[in-house]
Amino acid sequence: MTSTAARLLDDFQTLAPAEQWMVRERVLSLTEHLQSEAVRRLHGAGAGRALVARLLADRAGERARD
Repeated sequence: MTSTAARLLDDFQTLAPAEQWMVRERVLSLTEHLQSEAVRRLHGAGAGRALVARLLADRAGERARD
């Protein structure tokens, strides 16, 4: 763990319980957002692979007809 992360955790423990809950909710929100962005990128990458596979299959069919 970096010194910055350790310092943040130490600071977090000094917060009042209500503030800890607000920080926790914000961290969870940011984490969910980052995860949804990652899933969106993966779906896009999967669609791109499928498209390339279809294009290669079409090209192979064209070559077979020639």
